[in-house]
This record gives sequence, C-alpha cells and structure tokens, in this order.
Amino acid sequence: MFVLGALLSTALFAGVRTLVQPQESQERSEVLLSEQVDLAQLLDLCSQRLKINLEYDPAVVKGTITFRFTEAISDADLWVLTNRLLASHGFTTVQMAGEDTLSVLKLADAGGFARIETDASAARAGFIRVMRSVRNRSAKELVAALQLVLSKPGGSVSHAEGSDYVVIGDLKPHVERALELLAAVDVPRSANVVEEVEASFVPASELVTLVDRVLTTQTGLDPGSPTGRLIATPDEKRILVIAPAVLLPRILDLLDRFDRREAQSTVTYAPKSFVTVTRSTPPQDAVTISVCGDASARQH
Repeated sequence: MFVLGALLSTALFAGVRTLVQPQESQERSEVLLSEQVDLAQLLDLCSQRLKINLEYDPAVVKGTITFRFTEAISDADLWVLTNRLLASHGFTTVQMAGEDTLSVLKLADAGGFARIETDASAARAGFIRVMRSVRNRSAKELVAALQLVLSKPGGSVSHAEGSDYVVIGDLKPHVERALELLAAVDVPRSANVVEEVEASFVPASELVTLVDRVLTTQTGLDPGSPTGRLIATPDEKRILVIAPAVLLPRILDLLDRFDRREAQSTVTYAPKSFVTVTRSTPPQDAVTISVCGDASARQH
C-alpha cells in the first residue's frame, strides 16, 4: 500500500516524457491515492503499476484530480478510474493496429485510430472498436437501437452496405453494454419485441432496477415464465425493453406504475394560542399576561 506522492517520486523519470515504459516492481498490486495529482502523473503511475507502455503529449494532456480514498485500490481499479477521468477531461486511451503501446488521444479522434478488438472484455484500451455479425435481423435495422446505449459524442455504430456486420466504437463500458443489447435484440422477430420507453419522473437506471426485481421474483416463483431485459440509456431518460410479446404489456405496466412523481403534501401549522409575559423592573411586581384570541388583559 502506497501513498501516491511517495510512489510518484520513485516512478517518474527526470524531465518530461512522451513515452512511458513500465518498470519492474516487486510491490503489492495496490495503491493508496490521497492527494492532488496531474493526469500526466497518473498515467505514469499506471504505466509502472500495470506494466504497459503509454504514449502521450504532456503539452496537451492536462488536468488535475484530487483523490480522497480511505483504503487502497487494486491496479485494475486504478486503470478503470484513470480511463474514466481521462474521458471526463476529453481524452482516452487507444491501441492502434499492430502496436503494443497505448496512445492517449482526444476522445473525439479515437474512433479513427482504435483497432478492431476480437475480445472486448480483454481489451486494455479505454476506447475500443468491435465488429460483430448479425444473424437474425438486418444490420441496418439494429443500428438505431445500438446508438441509444452509446456515449456522445465519442460513440458510434455503423454497418457496411450489403453485409451482415456492424462496427461499434466507444468507451469500453459502453461497447460492452452495446454487445449485451445486440445479443438481446438479434433474435428472430417472433421471439422478442423491442420497445423504447421514456422515463418521465424517475431516472431510467432506477426504473430498470425496480422492474428487474419484480421480474426476478416472478421467474423464481415460475421458472418456466418468459423473461425480458431492460437497458437504461446513458442519459437516464429512456429505457429499451426487449421482451417476448406476451410479456411486454406486463413490463410496460410496471414501468408506468414506478415512473410516478413523488407525492408531495404541504402542511401548515398555526398556533391556536400563545402567551406573552411582560414583567416590570423591580421593585414593582406587576405582570401582564396576554392570551391570543382574548381581548382582555389581566394584571396581577
């Protein structure tokens, strides 16, 4: 377990580098981040910890992040975090065809450089592209549905005219979600129906969790019952429902029930009476008591 400042002091070479090469380390694969660091320093740290070659322009890749973690994170989590932070600053990592080195590029340019990955889950770059064949639907038909789960403006999906292939490019988590959606919708037309539902009052991901909970309970009570799949779009405003036609009305009804504005009520409290006590200064001993709603005043 390391404090980032101490680790960086040994991890960084003197001067400015554009190609960071991993160094051998016998340390444990965990790191404790608890201070402010630059993106460039974070990339150098990842290069050392994960033993990967990184190429970037320090004059372009700029930004500062503050970490406050109470316990160490693994190297894998550190890399996921780094790619997420890069994306939030408009950058990402890509692996070009025939290259072992990962390059840090602007997110908007990544699609033109990232190689095609055969296994999305094993890819190390933050931005990846995959190509998949469509078996039961036309590739052109599925493009619109896949676009709903990709990020903007970096994500893209396209199909080659006259072919059964679609090419999906985006940040790795969004590509993995798009592949899940592709597997769910690329079925014979008689098997599943795809419906897009707008989330009006409750975030889409919360609605998906609520409906999934109900459907999971139903499946447990009746293992032979049909099942569906719900996917929230990144903007939290829409839900893709993929389900057999017989189950679709049930899912739509559940979404309608859960997607309601939270009930609000206003209660006004008015005191029925209050007491005001006025005491004169000594040596007098006169006290005036007034009661709200009673026009009389009493002296004692």
